[in-house]
Amino acid sequence: MAALCDKVDYNGNFAALAFGLPDANNAGKLLHRLDAGAQTHPGMRGTYS
Repeated sequence: MAALCDKVDYNGNFAALAFGLPDANNAGKLLHRLDAGAQTHPGMRGTYS
């Protein structure tokens, strides 16, 4: 099994979204990137499956 290396700071980026730091366009892009991450959906399953 290969080690998973994802260079995304999920906690920091979700906090930025929660506090409304990015504008609407960039918030959508950031949310899409976070949702597509391997740490968000391991094995391409739902987060809570």
